[in-house]
Amino acid sequence: MDELFVHLGDDVTLSQPEFQPLRAELIQAALRYYQEFIDTWKEEPAKQAEIAASYRQVADLTQKIGAQPQAELAYVQAVALQQKLAQEE
Repeated sequence: MDELFVHLGDDVTLSQPEFQPLRAELIQAALRYYQEFIDTWKEEPAKQAEIAASYRQVADLTQKIGAQPQAELAYVQAVALQQKLAQEE
Protein backbone atom coordinates (compact mmCIF):
# COMPACT_ATOMS: atom_id res chain seq x y z
CA MET A 1 0.00 0.00 0.00
CA ASP A 2 2.79 2.41 0.90
CA GLU A 3 4.55 1.91 -2.41
CA LEU A 4 1.35 2.56 -4.35
CA PHE A 5 0.52 5.76 -2.50
CA VAL A 6 4.02 7.19 -2.54
CA HIS A 7 4.60 6.58 -6.24
CA LEU A 8 1.26 7.92 -7.38
CA GLY A 9 2.53 11.45 -6.94
CA ASP A 10 5.53 10.68 -9.16
CA ASP A 11 3.77 8.71 -11.89
CA VAL A 12 4.49 10.19 -15.32
CA THR A 13 1.02 9.43 -16.66
CA LEU A 14 -0.68 11.04 -13.68
CA SER A 15 1.50 14.11 -14.16
CA GLN A 16 -0.21 14.88 -17.47
CA PRO A 17 -2.61 17.84 -17.24
CA GLU A 18 -5.68 15.76 -18.07
CA PHE A 19 -4.95 13.45 -15.12
CA GLN A 20 -4.36 16.13 -12.48
CA PRO A 21 -7.86 15.81 -10.99
CA LEU A 22 -7.40 12.04 -10.67
CA ARG A 23 -3.89 12.50 -9.19
CA ALA A 24 -5.26 14.97 -6.61
CA GLU A 25 -8.09 12.60 -5.74
CA LEU A 26 -5.70 9.67 -5.27
CA ILE A 27 -3.36 11.71 -3.11
CA GLN A 28 -6.28 12.87 -0.96
CA ALA A 29 -7.40 9.25 -0.57
CA ALA A 30 -3.88 8.28 0.49
CA LEU A 31 -3.75 11.13 2.98
CA ARG A 32 -7.07 10.02 4.49
CA TYR A 33 -5.77 6.45 4.75
CA TYR A 34 -2.62 7.48 6.62
CA GLN A 35 -4.43 9.96 8.86
CA GLU A 36 -7.00 7.34 9.83
CA PHE A 37 -4.20 4.91 10.62
CA ILE A 38 -2.48 7.52 12.79
CA ASP A 39 -5.69 8.47 14.57
CA THR A 40 -6.65 4.84 15.20
CA TRP A 41 -3.29 3.60 16.49
CA LYS A 42 -1.49 6.66 17.90
CA GLU A 43 -1.89 5.49 21.51
CA GLU A 44 -0.80 1.89 20.81
CA PRO A 45 2.86 1.42 21.87
CA ALA A 46 3.43 -1.48 19.48
CA LYS A 47 2.44 0.65 16.48
CA GLN A 48 4.69 3.67 17.10
CA ALA A 49 7.26 2.84 14.40
CA GLU A 50 4.42 2.47 11.89
CA ILE A 51 2.92 5.75 13.09
CA ALA A 52 6.25 7.50 12.51
CA ALA A 53 6.40 6.01 9.00
CA SER A 54 2.82 7.16 8.39
CA TYR A 55 3.71 10.71 9.41
CA ARG A 56 6.54 10.54 6.87
CA GLN A 57 4.14 9.39 4.16
CA VAL A 58 1.74 12.21 5.03
CA ALA A 59 4.62 14.66 4.79
CA ASP A 60 5.74 13.34 1.41
CA LEU A 61 2.23 13.39 -0.02
CA THR A 62 1.32 16.83 1.28
CA GLN A 63 4.55 18.17 -0.15
CA LYS A 64 3.59 16.74 -3.54
CA ILE A 65 0.36 18.73 -3.52
CA GLY A 66 2.13 21.91 -2.45
CA ALA A 67 0.90 22.04 1.14
CA GLN A 68 4.31 22.93 2.55
CA PRO A 69 3.25 23.97 6.09
CA GLN A 70 1.35 20.71 6.59
CA ALA A 71 4.26 18.74 5.13
CA GLU A 72 6.73 20.41 7.50
CA LEU A 73 4.50 19.66 10.50
CA ALA A 74 4.21 16.00 9.50
CA TYR A 75 8.00 15.76 9.01
CA VAL A 76 8.53 17.24 12.48
CA GLN A 77 6.08 14.73 13.97
CA ALA A 78 7.81 11.84 12.18
CA VAL A 79 11.27 12.87 13.35
CA ALA A 80 10.14 13.51 16.92
CA LEU A 81 8.52 10.09 17.16
CA GLN A 82 11.53 8.39 15.57
CA GLN A 83 13.86 10.11 18.04
CA LYS A 84 11.65 9.03 20.94
CA LEU A 85 11.68 5.43 19.71
CA ALA A 86 15.46 5.52 19.27
CA GLN A 87 15.93 6.78 22.84
CA GLU A 88 13.70 4.03 24.16
CA GLU A 89 15.76 1.40 22.39
